[in-house]
Amino acid sequence: EQDPETALATCHALVTENGSDPDSLMLASYGYHLLECHTDEVAALEQLSCLHESDYGSCKILGDALMEIGREAEASDAFRAALRHAADPQELGDLARLLASWELRELCAEAAREWAALDTHSPAAHELTGVALGLSGQHALAVEAFRRALELDPSEICHRWNLAHALARSGRMLEGWRAFWGDPPE
Repeated sequence: EQDPETALATCHALVTENGSDPDSLMLASYGYHLLECHTDEVAALEQLSCLHESDYGSCKILGDALMEIGREAEASDAFRAALRHAADPQELGDLARLLASWELRELCAEAAREWAALDTHSPAAHELTGVALGLSGQHALAVEAFRRALELDPSEICHRWNLAHALARSGRMLEGWRAFWGDPPE
């Protein structure tokens, strides 16, 4: 274990001495990330992307690092590339959750929908799809996603609550009440 100053010097050395080695650049970018030197992290990741074809992981990491330094438009491009490269439901789910954490609603909804399409029996995929759609103001579509999540896992109270909320936001208050509580009192 190194002190932060020595660790930073090690990362800089990896980049300057081994700047054409993808493994060294990835290691340096990870070190920069841990040290919260996100501008250096982005520079190492951008250098890495010039050396070899981008893949899911490098695009996702670059997007995250770009968000850390406030370059949202470029981060969105990197996340879109990660979405194009995502190969399985696990990657799509991880990406959708990361996009949700950055409040990139449209991209999150897109990733979550693709996740739900690949993993049709995942309540979590449908739940996150509904959340992202609802946050984007697409309440009618969110209702359908929450209904599917509730069908898959009827015991989960969050699915029921989110369905009721989306119905209410769609102007269907009574239906929302019934979704959560059952028939209203007389």
